[in-house]
Amino acid sequence: LEGIPTPGATVNIVDAATGKAVATVTSDADNSALIELHPRAAQVFYAESTAPGQRYRSRPFQAAPDRGVQIPVMVMPRMLATFDLRAQAEGEFLAFRVHYSLSNNSWFPYSAGPSGLVLPLPSGAQGAVVADVDADHVTVTPTGFRLARPLEPGATTFVAGYSLLAAKGKVRLAQDLPLGAYTSRLAIVKEPGMAVELLPKLVATVTTTGKLTYFVVEDIMLPPNRALDLTITMPVYPRAEMLVRSACRAMALDRTHALIGKPLADFTAPQLDGTRLTLSSLRGKPMLVNFTATFDNLAHTERPTLAKLAATLPELAIVLVASDADPKKVRDAVGPKPPYRVVLDVPTAANLGPITTAWGVSLIPESFLIDRKGIVRAYVVNSRDWGTPDSLGCVQALLR
Repeated sequence: LEGIPTPGATVNIVDAATGKAVATVTSDADNSALIELHPRAAQVFYAESTAPGQRYRSRPFQAAPDRGVQIPVMVMPRMLATFDLRAQAEGEFLAFRVHYSLSNNSWFPYSAGPSGLVLPLPSGAQGAVVADVDADHVTVTPTGFRLARPLEPGATTFVAGYSLLAAKGKVRLAQDLPLGAYTSRLAIVKEPGMAVELLPKLVATVTTTGKLTYFVVEDIMLPPNRALDLTITMPVYPRAEMLVRSACRAMALDRTHALIGKPLADFTAPQLDGTRLTLSSLRGKPMLVNFTATFDNLAHTERPTLAKLAATLPELAIVLVASDADPKKVRDAVGPKPPYRVVLDVPTAANLGPITTAWGVSLIPESFLIDRKGIVRAYVVNSRDWGTPDSLGCVQALLR
């Protein structure tokens, strides 16, 4: 009941025609019971139980006179809510993505009232959204996610998101759960200096998947009208990095790279005009260092957007590091007068040059955003459109 095994539950077997109990049984330690009935022809029954102070009924069933019937009886709330909540620090915010599953365990639609069912947002939540594919049946209100239509029998699912702002380095997730929580899950991307304070009886384990490490809480079970309440201590970063993290939230940056927060790894390399460029000579300007190659198709689509970015933000120093041995191929790719600097990083192994591998780049294209002091502030994986408002906002954070 409400996620807790209940040996000893009392169940009545009721004649559906008269509404009277024809047998009463109490389950034993293994949650099973044997009932002897002598049904009339075509007699219909249902199982019924009351706990705690609420009546529950099964679907109707019939017993075959010569064989009886075996029925599983699960005593549970009519509505069960399950969530899979994932969170990741994004600047001064903790960004949440949640997958809701609402199970109507009855055989007829569930209506929460004229205004529909509202799943409350956590206190202080900002920027709440629902996935485009779910927008036809779920809307965002100032107080929560609203499902206006009655819920059909079975599961109704949707995906949503919101953010919580850290106050003095802490984020409190306080979320009312009118339907409770059944076998739910919480996973928070773990960063250095992060800690999680949980409700009693909830235990967080640390799990690594790929490049990311998570605080994970499995099998969250809470009865209806309880709240999920926990506090996350956020890592403290320099203000310059926090500004970039906040501005770049929409770009879903990879923050696991070892160079983030550290001085750029300096290099000197030949440019297409034969002169040599030392990267540290650009210190004092914000920089975007893009690792590319002529053999990579994604890089072909990214380069025009880098040219657009260079025209929009002329104070930004853009440097392309091309893992190519043939300068002619690179000139053909970038054009005769590219609006950014291009250096050659002649490959020595695995098609990538030594500068590229020294920066920890194994796949291209990848980019690094560097502030005026030469500190790496962001690592951008894969090809991006640098002309979008999200990309411009991210880069402009370096100019402040």
